[in-house]
Amino acid sequence: LARKAAERAAWAVALAILLAGSISTLSRGPLAASAAALLLVLSGVAWEHRQRISRWAVLGAAVVVTIALAVGYRQVVQVREGLAGAPAAETERTLLDRFNTYAAAIQMVRDHPFTGVGLENFSVVYPRYRSAESERLTPDVLPTMVHNGYLHAAATTGIPGLLAYLALVASVLIVLVRGCVATHERRERRLILAFIAAVAGYLIQDLSGWLEISLSALFWLVLGLGLALASPSPPPKAITPLRRRVTMAAVAGAALLAGGLAVQTAAAMRVDHLLWNLQTLSPRENWPAIEAGLSAAVSSAGRDAVYLDKAALRYADRYAVSGMPAAYDRAALLFDEARQRDPFHPYIQIHRLALETVALEKTVALEKKAGAAGRADSLASDLLALDPNNAAVHETVARFRLAQGRPADALQALSKVKMLRPVSGRYHELEGDIDRAMNNRVAAVDAYRAAGASHKMILMLLELGQGARAVEEAKRRLALADSMGYTLLGYAHLAMRDSARAREAFEAALRIDPDDQGAKQGLNEVAKTLAK
Repeated sequence: LARKAAERAAWAVALAILLAGSISTLSRGPLAASAAALLLVLSGVAWEHRQRISRWAVLGAAVVVTIALAVGYRQVVQVREGLAGAPAAETERTLLDRFNTYAAAIQMVRDHPFTGVGLENFSVVYPRYRSAESERLTPDVLPTMVHNGYLHAAATTGIPGLLAYLALVASVLIVLVRGCVATHERRERRLILAFIAAVAGYLIQDLSGWLEISLSALFWLVLGLGLALASPSPPPKAITPLRRRVTMAAVAGAALLAGGLAVQTAAAMRVDHLLWNLQTLSPRENWPAIEAGLSAAVSSAGRDAVYLDKAALRYADRYAVSGMPAAYDRAALLFDEARQRDPFHPYIQIHRLALETVALEKTVALEKKAGAAGRADSLASDLLALDPNNAAVHETVARFRLAQGRPADALQALSKVKMLRPVSGRYHELEGDIDRAMNNRVAAVDAYRAAGASHKMILMLLELGQGARAVEEAKRRLALADSMGYTLLGYAHLAMRDSARAREAFEAALRIDPDDQGAKQGLNEVAKTLAK
């Protein structure tokens, strides 16, 4: 509608860029909303020029647009499925995942219909509403929002909050429609129509989207600008000195707030970058550098629970490889502070209980610490109550019970893991450990084979007295070209009383890794055998 061809070309390029950006996301909700908004604008313009447009042209355009939208939608779906690698399954998984999130939100609304669970609290209370089905779709995920803006508003602010939000947006739309009808200036009417289309598009995409900050800020700007455009202009008022000072103070306060938020964001980015780099360092070989970096990160992060948890995980890694009590104490202290600051985050508690499991596996009796055993049991109970349908919770509890010497309780927790994640195979090694603790060695061998834990499977074969099979399995492990395969082969030969081949295997392991303690111990066993 621009008068000059150059202007029309410029707007066409802008539209093409926006459409290309929208299509590249392959997000169906925003694409459908964009199509609806554009059709609304085009329909309004066509209505203005209805005297010059043939009905057959309108019908033909409607047919073409309908076909284009149908083909475009199908193409987007096919591209999404192609990228996912599993066409039908991926589409079904996405839909089921959203339905599970909707179900959790609806249950929150039922439990808190008037107040909701609170702003930004959906992820906080979600573990209590997590369904068993969601574990098969999105395991170890804490969604921060519902995939529906209206359900999210109802869940977080209650039904009154949702009604207030809808009333606010509806009041702005009413003003826009009245302004569009009342104005006699064609350019202003088209601009108001564009605002109406923009608001309508946002409301459509909000059926399957969530409140992204970057998008929400633009939405409220559009509402405000549209309201200012369509509202009757009040008579101009003189700007008094007091109003000017108040306005300048408000602007200065907003600028200071924005500057403070920018500084805070920059600090968080630095901490993220620092922690990311520390993840690449070995807790065995580079611990002084890791510890110095963790101290800097924790002091810069303002004691945020997420960063405290990340730092504690690194101390836990150090304790796992060194067994140093100081590393355990520091990890426990950071985990406890993180839990105190965010008592509803299940993974902080999972990490804390995992630390106690490692301590038990290292034969550090919790009973030596006053009340430590009771607190660990209480932590396991609290974790099960907090997130009962999370397989990671039950797996962590199973490992803890096994370390406590309670294999029957560990097996019960493992059965829950199998029910929640029947297609996952990562629990097979744990199953083998439980079977071994319960003296069910044959089942343990099968579980270790399913887990790909060849070293444990070979040890179990040796315990069963099946040295020949142990040798065969150890030779398969040699394909990995690591010292463990030769060490296991040495013990297999040692069990078959073949000291010469055992020595060759242990020496080969030490050539690969001179610090292999298992191989060194094996050579000592060979020497003792030959001495006899």
